[in-house]
Amino acid sequence: MANLIGSLRLVSSFDWSEFFESASVVEQILQRDPVAVYGRMDFTSRDRYRHAVEELAEPTGEGQVRVALKSVERARQVAERTPDARNAHIGYYLIGGGRQQFEQGIGWEPTRTCSTKYSLGSRLTQGVCSRSDFQSASMCHISPTAQN
Repeated sequence: MANLIGSLRLVSSFDWSEFFESASVVEQILQRDPVAVYGRMDFTSRDRYRHAVEELAEPTGEGQVRVALKSVERARQVAERTPDARNAHIGYYLIGGGRQQFEQGIGWEPTRTCSTKYSLGSRLTQGVCSRSDFQSASMCHISPTAQN
């Protein structure tokens, strides 16, 4: 019993956020932010970006990787021309002013719930839907036919 309690204490003292970030493929991709802002952000801010990727992705890990790669690629294209531009950072596409254009470019198709919220102007953190809207895996996703 003493070993069990000791093990539980050890597990509870573990920094799970650090473990998660080291194991997340999406995290590794977002770290490629061309202007290197993402890597200097705190955990809560980085987590906000990861949730934006989840919102825009198909309900699979592969979809999240695809969205993360596309955001880095868009930012990289801008950074090559104008490194100091606001849209040279991945956040511009995930949660900022470029989110709507990015959604269109990746073929994101909101469901009725998302469309209603969008048309009413209820954009939470520059996103279209709140996290609770994405509890169902089929709620919002990227169209598999999107070419961008």
